[in-house]
Amino acid sequence: MCKNCHSITLLFNEAQKNPDKNYTSVLNFLSDLESKNKIELFAGDCQLQEALDVFYSERHYTVCHYLRCTQCGQIFFLGACIRGTPIYRLIDDIESENISNKIWGKVGSKYDS
Repeated sequence: MCKNCHSITLLFNEAQKNPDKNYTSVLNFLSDLESKNKIELFAGDCQLQEALDVFYSERHYTVCHYLRCTQCGQIFFLGACIRGTPIYRLIDDIESENISNKIWGKVGSKYDS
């Protein structure tokens, strides 16, 4: 695990202690890493910067993002539901995720052609 992934893993572990309260700060931290090209949006419902607007407008029940480390390729999942608990996960096997059934948007490098 590279330095970028280690910091995200620590953040996710800490966020699990109070997932609802920590969602916005985790989202902001990941957006900052994305702006520094340390992670990229692999697949998601929307851009990270749009997530809170989509979430609070209740246009969709869920907002999900798969993020990939630009250094080592590790994938992370961040998901939130209007009336549920946010999920912070390290993804071991992206092929078993069945992404097309989990997200409503088609944003990220997976869809860039």
